[in-house]
Amino acid sequence: MTALPTRLWARLRTSVRAASLRLRPNLWPAVQASVAVAVAWYLAHEVLGHAAPIFAPVAAAVALGAGRLLRGQRAVQLIGGVTLGIGIGTAVGALAGSGALALGLATLLALSVAIGIGGGFTGSGVMFINQTSVSAILVIALQQSGGARWAHRRAVHRSGDRASRAAAVAPALRGPRRRRPLGAPQPARERGAEPAA
Repeated sequence: MTALPTRLWARLRTSVRAASLRLRPNLWPAVQASVAVAVAWYLAHEVLGHAAPIFAPVAAAVALGAGRLLRGQRAVQLIGGVTLGIGIGTAVGALAGSGALALGLATLLALSVAIGIGGGFTGSGVMFINQTSVSAILVIALQQSGGARWAHRRAVHRSGDRASRAAAVAPALRGPRRRRPLGAPQPARERGAEPAA
């Protein structure tokens, strides 16, 4: 009877230790992303007067994420994908209206165009493709008015610009790094990722 609780406690300790090891190198980037999200929302809502600033904090979270790698590239993929998706969704919505057929057509067109042009800088991840298709779907599903659509596009570019700037500055704001003992092997996740500080 006492073996079961002992095994459960051992398993719990092992799980907590593993989670702590995963969190430790990613805690500072997560803090940076969280602060950027709060600042992006504050600027969009309080300074620019946007009633429901959704894209600004989402762009900051996606661009900065919990990792230090490819922040600038993720910001560019996000802005490009959302802009392309809005354009495709607007065109399909003007021609096919709303509904299941328009959603299917907008998604097919958005995915096809994003995959077709998504090589190199924009295509080294699925961010560009996903953002293109999701934005096209949202435009069709929400059927925004023309003025709101252009306002949304301007908000995308403003927020994306802020996310790009934050992504450029954030790597310089590194948190404390743990030093490896001399001669210890370098973990695989760090090899080639960033120069050691």
